[in-house]
Amino acid sequence: MAQNTTFILDSLMRHVTRLKPQWRLHTSRRSGRADRHACFTTAPRSGAFELPPQPTASSEDGGRTIRTRQHTNKSLPLPPILDPVLTENREGHAAAKPTSLSEDEGLTDYQKALQGNPFAWALATPIRQCSITRVRLPSYFLIPFQSELPWLGAEPANGNTQPAVPRIVPAIFGVKSKATQSYALGTREAISSLAVQDGKRPRWPVLVNIYMERLYALLMEKQMHNVKPPKEWHCDTENLVQQVRDQLARDVKHCLAQCMRARTAGKDRVVASLSAEGESLPEDLACIVRIENEEFKGQAETHAHCFEYKVSEKDVGNLANSRKLKKRGIVLRKHVTATYAMTALERLRDFERTDEPGL
Repeated sequence: MAQNTTFILDSLMRHVTRLKPQWRLHTSRRSGRADRHACFTTAPRSGAFELPPQPTASSEDGGRTIRTRQHTNKSLPLPPILDPVLTENREGHAAAKPTSLSEDEGLTDYQKALQGNPFAWALATPIRQCSITRVRLPSYFLIPFQSELPWLGAEPANGNTQPAVPRIVPAIFGVKSKATQSYALGTREAISSLAVQDGKRPRWPVLVNIYMERLYALLMEKQMHNVKPPKEWHCDTENLVQQVRDQLARDVKHCLAQCMRARTAGKDRVVASLSAEGESLPEDLACIVRIENEEFKGQAETHAHCFEYKVSEKDVGNLANSRKLKKRGIVLRKHVTATYAMTALERLRDFERTDEPGL
């Protein structure tokens, strides 16, 4: 028994001494600095027997790398840590992703036509339910609202004032919390109806959904059944219509500012000045935007088979001082930013449009 034990230990020591320990520091991929931890690797000494690299191939579905074997033996997959295909898929989230404003390369003519159609974009938005009418529509036709909760800690460093009580505000432009949003029909009549009282109870508390109540209950350490939206929430119903319109106008201004900085695939600017009357329009025309002021009021002519919008000089703010906007109007060429602007312009026009009696 002792002889067998001695033979096993002697064989084990011979195998271990053939390998030379080697210390190697890992470096960070981004900073290039050495990490705190080091790994212990073993490398064979010079002259030791090394196996040749074994041939590999891709699997039938392309999702794994397999190692081919001799004598028609069944191929075996590589371990996940050594498989280059799995490594690439695992690190794919770190790769740079194309921006949403990239050019429409590789699209068919029909897909390009849909990409430049604001109505197709409107129908492709997620379906949401109106809190007033309970109808389900694409979210493009709805106005989102969110709850601003009171700040119980220290005052924020940026100096922004926090509400003393939770309040319901429109969330069209700016920071949005989609997890706790409610929606109302995007018409002036629907927003105005929130100021109406049903008997002794106001109508606007229908915008406070169960998710808003749950967050408020967690913040105030209250039970859900003790949360009373009509008494604890606040909504400025007198100025609600104006707040919605101001945010829609800010969205239009933001989209037009993006158009002025963008260029088409042919390196042409998306925004161009409207030519004099009688001159032909560009072939890649998306829409015409006119600035209404006292100088050009009532002087604009219409163009058939063309999207045409009118915005006030007050809505576009500093953009109205642009050399292009001071003229009779601007032309937006076909581009993703132009489609964004057209959806914002359509939304503002739909909100200001009044329904005819009897419809």
